[in-house]
Amino acid sequence: MAAAWDVLPTWLNRGLRGINTLAVPFLTEDDGGEDDYDLLPPPRPLTTLQLMGIAFFAVSGSAYGVEEIVPAGGPFLSLLSLLLAPVVWSAPMLMITSELSVALPRSGGYIVWIEESLGAMPSLLNGVSNLLCNVLDCSLYPLLLTQYLREVFVIAAARGGGDDAVNPSVGLSEASLGLVRLLLVGLAAGLNVIGINVVGAAAGVLMLVVSLPFVALVAAAAAQPHADPSVWFDADPRAFPSGRSGWYFFGCLILWNCCGYDSAGMVAAEVRSPRSAYPRALWGTLILTTLLYVLPLAAALATATHWETWEPGQYAALGAELGGPWLEFALAAASVVSMVGVLCTLLCTSSRAIAGMDSTGTSSPTTLGCSTSFSLSSKPSMNVNITGEN
Repeated sequence: MAAAWDVLPTWLNRGLRGINTLAVPFLTEDDGGEDDYDLLPPPRPLTTLQLMGIAFFAVSGSAYGVEEIVPAGGPFLSLLSLLLAPVVWSAPMLMITSELSVALPRSGGYIVWIEESLGAMPSLLNGVSNLLCNVLDCSLYPLLLTQYLREVFVIAAARGGGDDAVNPSVGLSEASLGLVRLLLVGLAAGLNVIGINVVGAAAGVLMLVVSLPFVALVAAAAAQPHADPSVWFDADPRAFPSGRSGWYFFGCLILWNCCGYDSAGMVAAEVRSPRSAYPRALWGTLILTTLLYVLPLAAALATATHWETWEPGQYAALGAELGGPWLEFALAAASVVSMVGVLCTLLCTSSRAIAGMDSTGTSSPTTLGCSTSFSLSSKPSMNVNITGEN
């Protein structure tokens, strides 16, 4: 049977085929004319640096988000937790991800792993919960980006010395913010449609871009004459979390900022030399994120004041205190760049989770009327029916 677009005008036929080639670059037709949706690994698989960029934005995206750990648990407990969590929490997670991604080089990550070990129904339930979580999660980042963008405009206006410097909405109307959100979603979707290599390359570059301002923050703090490292070892119990809710909040902040390595398994079918790429990329991500968490925080604690009042987004204010206006602006701008990388990466991994759900729980034609198996991996799916039929 001919493809559906063969009945369309020539110009529209070519346009639709071009779009479909971007979205499904390995679509072919068999001898009978039927479309074959069993995809093969791309001709240009992800390099180690590209995989590291994707893992980096799946785990953290930058050091933003750890500032509020300090007032929640105090300097000593915060730094100690950020050093221990990568060892006892992140390292086992990344080693499991590396091993299973090499053993099962299929798109879908933990969707595939659960199906192989526990069956189709637990895999389906896990995939649905993952999908719902990511749909809601994706909606947050455009809002966070415009919130950070407001701060950048406020800082820029303050540097200009205008009367509206303290107005949080200076230069940005609600309509313009909505347009920025739409552009961000369009950019993230467009990069993913073009190909995972573009997403990986962009993630690798953005990873370096968002890290540089924190390097500058550490250097600026080290240059301060009044640095006092003794605050790192001040284990005053009065600064520790109080009550069960305080410990729960503190623990969630630590664990949340040190997880996400399993998302790198979503692209296992599209990685060059996964046996070597996965350990290098994920260990590199762990080292980089730990340094970004600990070093700027330790440098700021040794030089800045009033850590009891720190809140999310505090790094821009710390940059102004330690390095001046240029560092404040760089750290605020890095937060905007970070949101772009996080959204692009989340769309990349989420789309492969959906594909993994299809390849691991494909139903028979008699059950759901589905006769086509869709997989991002060259390894054939197990074609397990969730109803128990084979």
